[in-house]
Amino acid sequence: MQRKSLKPSVIILYIILFFAVWSAVELLLTPYLIKTIGNESVPEILKESAVKLLLWTVPAFLLIRRYEADVYLSLKEMFTSKVLRLKYLPIFAGVALFVLAGNFVTHGRIAFSETFRVSDLVGSVLFVGITEEAVFRGWLLNATLRGGKKLLPVLINAGLFLAIHFPVWIRNGIFIECFTSFSFVLIFALGALFGWVFIKSRNLLVPIALHMFYNLMVDLFL
Repeated sequence: MQRKSLKPSVIILYIILFFAVWSAVELLLTPYLIKTIGNESVPEILKESAVKLLLWTVPAFLLIRRYEADVYLSLKEMFTSKVLRLKYLPIFAGVALFVLAGNFVTHGRIAFSETFRVSDLVGSVLFVGITEEAVFRGWLLNATLRGGKKLLPVLINAGLFLAIHFPVWIRNGIFIECFTSFSFVLIFALGALFGWVFIKSRNLLVPIALHMFYNLMVDLFL
């Protein structure tokens, strides 16, 4: 059987379908579940875990496997490449200091978030880190790093990572605020950071861990 090569049209079609489906989930399905169930935390956990696993992680890993010969790292490589853990500790420390500094500026002291829930550890920390990195770094960035240039793919990937936040911002009525307050710059910068870490470490577990760590710090302190 002739092997099918990864063409740009495949990536573009995936992006269009992926963004369309996820926008429908955020703007139509999630509000319906919240209204039907009456408890906002339940639909959020479902969306961030089961729904994201089915719509994000599974298709991403299947596509990586299908086009394994054409991506930057194979499915096996991105989970087995050796990592010098101490090399990335300064990045984790920098992320922690950034979040704590923002907390201190806001409250005048280091204060724990009053809205933190244990359920956040499942939804916004564990599954968000896994699902979002599987799609944006494991699949999309991985699929566009075949050439020698890496800066442009990282920036485009960061832009796509920013754009996937638009539906939830629209649903929560904070879309304009996220731009006027320049919060979008942080999301873009994080996307670029996660992409850079993925390339340097050659291991998807590193950006997953960094993403989860950042979300945990935000949930605890912001």
